[in-house]
Amino acid sequence: MSRLAWISMITMCVATSAHAQSTGARFAAGYAFAKYLEDADGSAPVGLYFAGQGLEEVSIKAEAAYHRDSEEFGSYTYTLNTFTGMVGPVVNYAAGTAQGFVHLLFGAREDRFEGDGNLSLGGEIGAGFDIPVSPKAFMRPGVDFQVFTDDGYTLKILRLSMGIAW
Repeated sequence: MSRLAWISMITMCVATSAHAQSTGARFAAGYAFAKYLEDADGSAPVGLYFAGQGLEEVSIKAEAAYHRDSEEFGSYTYTLNTFTGMVGPVVNYAAGTAQGFVHLLFGAREDRFEGDGNLSLGGEIGAGFDIPVSPKAFMRPGVDFQVFTDDGYTLKILRLSMGIAW
């Protein structure tokens, strides 16, 4: 199922780029830290994301992310790999010399543990800024609140990210 998720995300990124050709598009990649907000569920300290969005005032954003969490239990290490793919509207605005954005994305999350996978649906609301570091490169801090549901269980995540946009 993860191949299908990645193929879908690549398709969405291409569609976002095609939609934004008349006004431009911006892509970003970077580090993402996920903190699980449920009872003592911990965090996923290793994370990467890739996003693409149009630059119109209201446009489309697509995002793919990967998180990895490992825990030792005795002499064995358990590893959880998580893949997310999201798409939805983004509102871009000027914030001084920076460019801000707010988004509401919907998509899926696939958790892979010991070879087994689980797919859940959900969404995120988030915001960030593109702070110029050169004429064509930006530093992008961001924060997202994600919610995914599966069989009556709701997972809430706070995600902090820092990346480079171009």
